Amino acid sequence: MIDYLHIEKDGQSFYSSLPIEYSLPKQPANRFSQVLCPIAKCKMRHGYFVIDGYQIYIISYQENVTNKILNHYLNSIVHLIPLLTSSRQNMEEKLNKNFRRLKHNIVTHSTNIHQELEKSFPLSNNSKGARNQISEIKETLKNDLDQSAKSILKLIKSSNLLRFEFDIYDLLSSPTPYLEFDNHEIHKIILFNLSPYWFDLIQKKTIINVNDCYEKVNIDPKSISVVLSLLFENATKYIANNSELCVKFEKTPDYLTIKIEMTSLKIKPYNVDKIINDGVSGEYAEKLGLSGDGLGLSIANKLVKYNKGELLIEPNINESENIQQMGIPYERNRFVLNLKKSA
Repeated sequence: MIDYLHIEKDGQSFYSSLPIEYSLPKQPANRFSQVLCPIAKCKMRHGYFVIDGYQIYIISYQENVTNKILNHYLNSIVHLIPLLTSSRQNMEEKLNKNFRRLKHNIVTHSTNIHQELEKSFPLSNNSKGARNQISEIKETLKNDLDQSAKSILKLIKSSNLLRFEFDIYDLLSSPTPYLEFDNHEIHKIILFNLSPYWFDLIQKKTIINVNDCYEKVNIDPKSISVVLSLLFENATKYIANNSELCVKFEKTPDYLTIKIEMTSLKIKPYNVDKIINDGVSGEYAEKLGLSGDGLGLSIANKLVKYNKGELLIEPNINESENIQQMGIPYERNRFVLNLKKSA
């Protein structure tokens, strides 16, 4: 049995369980030997090796462990290092990709907020003091209530999306994210996460109908909020102009089913599994350049599973509502979210 293991390459630690008070031998001996440990004050077997550019240091205090046994451990470690290196590189690339996404989106949303404030609520260079600035903002609001209301909706959207970006980064950066399960009214959570997208849907002349529901579900609210935000973000991109977005609810003994129905870009049946599981965008979304990074619903599916729920896509639920706009096919599609009801 190995008590301590240290692996490094080019001066960078690859893995180490070595306590801080221990130090590496000055030179690799490339063999195991038994010595008196100056720290533990007992016998130990140790070996310091350089293999394929990796420096490997092994310590064992076990009396029944021989050099032969430690050599078997060493050989196993050497064979595992390429696999561990590849796994580590993949993890680092994933973290870097998540960080790049976070940075890009934060800059985008912050810029949108700044530009909207400058455009809709410009302050004169001659303003002196907070009182004059408040008066100017009030005057701007009064002179064009319609435009001011639209600007406020845009600001609400961008500020909420900033929060959403931090939440999704936290959830995706850990293989086992911390979740806080409790009982929550799903109707309130849906309305809260729909609100940032009011402006985009209004611009598309979308009729929005959210049925009443007083049921509670047992969920982690942060991760489910991310799921709903991703679904509503997709709706704003893919929904047809002058159509209806409906949110309906159905109950079973154990689950609450949320059905989000919309007339949106046609989804070919063979694309459904790829959209949900593989982060692939639909065929028409790709053709129209609306696909983004294509990760939205695969992320949503992962987060729903964390909540012991299920996310489904049911395309083309009502052929009589299928339409074309500018030669682009739209169908009535349903996105189903099954969540565990409160006990």
